[in-house]
Amino acid sequence: MRSRLLRTSLLVLASVSAAARADYVNGTVSLGGYVLDAKDSPHDDNVYQMERINVSALKNGVALRAAYGYSDFYDKRPNTYMNSNRLALANASYTPANMGWLSVAAGRDFEPMIFRSLYYDGGDLRLRYNGIASAELFGGYGVPTVYQNNVFDFDGDKALIGGKLTIAPISALAIHLDGLVNGSSDDGTLGGDVQGSLGDRITLNASSVFRLDSTSISRADIAATVRVRELDEAELHVGMLDERIDSTRSYDYFVNPEHEYLMAGYTFVVNNDASLGLDYGLIQYRRSGGQSFAARLNVDGIFIKVGKEIGTIPKALDMRVGYGGTFQNRYRIDVSTGYVNYDVDDRNTDLRAYDLSLQPTLLLARGLEITAAYELLHNRLYDRDHRFFFGVKENFHRGLSK
Repeated sequence: MRSRLLRTSLLVLASVSAAARADYVNGTVSLGGYVLDAKDSPHDDNVYQMERINVSALKNGVALRAAYGYSDFYDKRPNTYMNSNRLALANASYTPANMGWLSVAAGRDFEPMIFRSLYYDGGDLRLRYNGIASAELFGGYGVPTVYQNNVFDFDGDKALIGGKLTIAPISALAIHLDGLVNGSSDDGTLGGDVQGSLGDRITLNASSVFRLDSTSISRADIAATVRVRELDEAELHVGMLDERIDSTRSYDYFVNPEHEYLMAGYTFVVNNDASLGLDYGLIQYRRSGGQSFAARLNVDGIFIKVGKEIGTIPKALDMRVGYGGTFQNRYRIDVSTGYVNYDVDDRNTDLRAYDLSLQPTLLLARGLEITAAYELLHNRLYDRDHRFFFGVKENFHRGLSK
């Protein structure tokens, strides 16, 4: 506990110091707590604290970024929230004056890659040429997992190195290439992405990742987007996926074997506040195939989504309804509820999960917000969790000069 408080205090001090001296600063600070009442923790008397800091600052070509979050509630309810306990970002970058083509950075950073983005501790070097081409070389070590308490993990087996190259010879064409060796047991992967447009109505994209260990493609996607009317869009996706674990669902994890897919969709746009989307897909596994349907409706802050997968494992019926809106520039309300009926495999069938969230927010002056929230969750892991949250958040965005 003492080391966590020390890290938090140092981060707050560094953030305030950077804000006081920067030409530009932007960030958020959130403080609050959770209360839990559940079947396995009836009338829990604990208040689980939460804190989150996100700040970026710029002065004389030096940019600083830091993002840190902690809550002891995540230890009570792991695998529930995307924001786990960790120092997510802490890095500094420098672009010399009159040398905008060069920048260097060091620290903990997020590296976007084609289908396999990652966090790492290390450094990178970036070169840019006249808006036509850019190159990047980065390396370092993987960050500790959510199950490790260490701030750093400089394990030689987790050392990584990678590079990226982007070429845009014309405004209608961009080519992205990247390579990554992530750890001693990884033989490496190569990624490629080509984006192009035909006029102002058709956009084409092709992406893939090639595994050097098995000389095979682990993921590929070819997509086309066509603007049919002034605002309507039609989409078509064709591809294949060979991912070991699919964790995109909030209600379960499951093994997702190699498969090919064909997906088509159309979005009817009435105006900026109303749209209707329809999607249809075909999924083909080695021994079976299936279909997926989805419909999305958005009307003035209200959204409704219904999805159905049939003939597949996992197969699911997925429904969600919600609303988000701001009144008089002072009050905001967000409410959402969802229901899922799904099968994980042939032995785990007809599983059900549902959730409900309600979050009113009071918007005060100078970016200050006061928030309360109620969450109800019922799924395979938690049996009718009632969670209450309260907190204060400040958003700041200021241009300062000294």
